[in-house]
Amino acid sequence: MFLTRTVQASRLTLKGRCRAFSELAKAIRQFREDEEKEKTILEPEFGDFMVVHTEGTAMLELSKEYDGETINVFMDVRKGQEEDNFEDEEEIDEEVNEEEGGEVSMEFEVEISKETTGNRLMFDCIARGGDLEITDISIISEPDEMQDEAYNTVPAIRLSEEVIDGFYDYLAERGVDEKLAEYLCDAADQVDTIECANWAARVEAFLEK
Repeated sequence: MFLTRTVQASRLTLKGRCRAFSELAKAIRQFREDEEKEKTILEPEFGDFMVVHTEGTAMLELSKEYDGETINVFMDVRKGQEEDNFEDEEEIDEEVNEEEGGEVSMEFEVEISKETTGNRLMFDCIARGGDLEITDISIISEPDEMQDEAYNTVPAIRLSEEVIDGFYDYLAERGVDEKLAEYLCDAADQVDTIECANWAARVEAFLEK
């Protein structure tokens, strides 16, 4: 009698696991289908930038040539977060902010190199919708990359207003401006949707085998 009850209990447990597995597979399939419906084609160009996303990765790269310079923009779409609007908190209407919610910010890097020098000028930036913020500025040469103690980077807040304004103009002249910031936020969403759908397809295939 005891053995029979044990077998019955095992069968019930197995049925429960099969049901849970079936529900998971169904949920994954539905998630994949929903993501695929939202997928849009990532255009290969933005302005005079070439746009490259290697499928299966979270990286997005833009590149262009400008007056003897090579300008590269690198973004990892996983490095995004939702945050409150970045005006002073005292100026934000809390009720409106709660209704509208936070906006997504994306971290990205700008690398500018010249044929005439081995140095590279690099900017760590944040895109918030149509706003651009420079956070750090680095000047890097090949030997410095191997030295952790090399003094290559200065935070933007350490610089004078005249210097940081000059850097914003410098980037804008090269096409790194508010329009690009807005594009990067939109492109990050596109890439994330593509890769989420791909991820779900791989999980679905794993569960089916």
